[in-house]
Amino acid sequence: QALNRCEVCCLLSAASTGRKMKIILLLLGIVLVAHYVDGGFCTKKKDGNYVNSKDCTTYIACVAGRGYIMKCPSGLVYNRRKDQCDYKKNKRSAADFTCKGKKNGNYRNPKDNGSYIACSNGTENVMPCPAGLHYWPKKDRCDYPKN
Repeated sequence: QALNRCEVCCLLSAASTGRKMKIILLLLGIVLVAHYVDGGFCTKKKDGNYVNSKDCTTYIACVAGRGYIMKCPSGLVYNRRKDQCDYKKNKRSAADFTCKGKKNGNYRNPKDNGSYIACSNGTENVMPCPAGLHYWPKKDRCDYPKN
């Protein structure tokens, strides 16, 4: 839950000068790093980090049903398996897979069984499965590895 302006003022007035500076820097860091996601992405999701399918240099942090877009440091991308920002070379992708000449639909990702590739008009879209699930082509869905 966000602090309102009065709560921030009370927090700052009760703090020592050094502590005020730390609070201001913390609040500024939160404003600069996180951007609130509207649209219900995190509604009914467990608290945690999720892949942002629109931008691999960010991820969505869900907290109490609210989502925040978190930016990775320059040159890094979000790695779902490690649940952290990582070098692009360490992130599995569909780089060796092409949808050119394939029917629209879902295909196994040869580099990552925790995701699948959705082909749409010749374009590849890597779609992550929820944490701990694998894509099963015969079922055309994500499911637990033992099912």
